[in-house]
Amino acid sequence: MKTACLSFFFILILAIVGCKKEPGIVSTVRDLGFSSSVNKTIKSNNYFAFNLLKKVNYNLNADSNFLFPTLPVSIGLGMLYNGASGKTATQINQVWNVNSQSASDINMSFKTIKNAFTILDSKVSIYLANSNWFKDSVIQSFIDVTQNDYFADSKKVAFSNGLVGTLNQWIGENTNYNIKTLVDTVSRYNSLLQIDAMYFKGAWSTAFNSFFTSNQVFILRNGDSLKANGGVPTMVQKQPYLYYIDDWMEVTEVPFGYDGNYNMVFLLPKIGKSVDDIINQLDDTYWNSIVSAYKVNTNLQIYIPKFKLVTTYTLKDILSQMGLDSLFSPTDANFTTLNATAKIYLSNVIQKIQFQIGETGIANAGVVIQNISASSAAGSMYQYYPLQLNRPFLFMLREKYSNTIILIGKLNNPAQCPNNDKL
Repeated sequence: MKTACLSFFFILILAIVGCKKEPGIVSTVRDLGFSSSVNKTIKSNNYFAFNLLKKVNYNLNADSNFLFPTLPVSIGLGMLYNGASGKTATQINQVWNVNSQSASDINMSFKTIKNAFTILDSKVSIYLANSNWFKDSVIQSFIDVTQNDYFADSKKVAFSNGLVGTLNQWIGENTNYNIKTLVDTVSRYNSLLQIDAMYFKGAWSTAFNSFFTSNQVFILRNGDSLKANGGVPTMVQKQPYLYYIDDWMEVTEVPFGYDGNYNMVFLLPKIGKSVDDIINQLDDTYWNSIVSAYKVNTNLQIYIPKFKLVTTYTLKDILSQMGLDSLFSPTDANFTTLNATAKIYLSNVIQKIQFQIGETGIANAGVVIQNISASSAAGSMYQYYPLQLNRPFLFMLREKYSNTIILIGKLNNPAQCPNNDKL
């Protein structure tokens, strides 16, 4: 039997822009009416997200900034699950915590999620694009499922370096041309190439006022301060925000758009704890307890450093460590329901991410995090409780109603990823 490989590329673009709106917490979150099956899929996504967070954090340099997309990686695994059998299917089931759900249940869940998320809010644009590039040997039923349930672009191609331009053109079109190149070579041994892209452009429900943005101190993991080098541009805003505090961390959410379905979540370790401490503690059970215990803090003043992340890295080793090693093994991978004529295995999972945060923002803009000392804004921000993101922290993008975690990141050092763009 011939041996062929399957490659998986993922591209993520996020932009956060400001909009004018009356102050106050957004309380008109749109009810999505998801079924129990969809909610099970979301629970599996979140379970996988926190386990992936732990592995990414363990494998990268302790001082690294990182960001990875949880929902799109789950969608990619959902598609591959349709082509997996035997040990490979069992590993996906266990690592992703599929439980009793069938492949068709998962397919319909992701179809529902993709349909719902794209039309939630007129001030938020989110696109989850999938594509399959395949040879004749890929079983048609697999292509049909990914087209019908994942809305994947599916194209029959001859694999060679002559395909590079076409693939990068698709990437550009599905990231609003913010990422124009990712693929530089194509192996002729490929049987299936899967490329997935996510583009997010969101407007803060209440824009941050750039007048109050100033350079502020940020304390690094080793105790050094960035203040000596001019500090970090930091935004500030006082609003009624959802808020949680315990012995490990403080948590708040800053909403997007009109309806507030999408929120940027910030998780700040308590003094004496580290961001690695809270990563080791976090799982889906702990996270659900945080969400259920949220209270509205009407006097919360949040300080968020501006930053921009552009990263490219592979997930092959990390996913293997999580228990998906058979997917990447030329001898153990079992994708016989994807290709019955060749021995298929997953050669790599590569992702490129561009993420930027600012007060108002443009395409390619991402999360804004402000850090200002309690005294620096006291003249204009009366009677407040300060939450200063002035040391390493976690951030997440989630859909509030369904509690779907879309991405997770860690900011260790904003000086390594300055946001100098005019937003």
